[in-house]
Amino acid sequence: MNSHLIFLKLGGSLITDKTKPHTVHGKLISQLGHEILVAQEQDPNMQLILGHGSGSFGHVPAKKYGTRIGVSTSEEWQGFWEVWKDAHGLQALSQTSSIETFCSARELQLTDIAKKFKYRTIMIK
Repeated sequence: MNSHLIFLKLGGSLITDKTKPHTVHGKLISQLGHEILVAQEQDPNMQLILGHGSGSFGHVPAKKYGTRIGVSTSEEWQGFWEVWKDAHGLQALSQTSSIETFCSARELQLTDIAKKFKYRTIMIK
């Protein structure tokens, strides 16, 4: 059998409560981890890249600082850093969650994925 690659993105609104900053849906994440394990057992040739949105982590400072429209001032760059820090906090939580228990997981940056699959990446300044 041939292996096949699937990219699965768990939306931030699914795995977090966007009405409460820094709040994850722990039971749902556990359920998703179990479902991923079952899918991998049913299809051992499946290779999975699992991603997730920012939800109540990165979206809170993004809204506060308006980073979606760009950054130029030192305050906006501070906001950009806070978005990254909070989003990375969710990443750390997801790695220690039951999803990692069920899956063989490691953190990848977008550039790592692009290199592996020979996608072109462009640095925007």
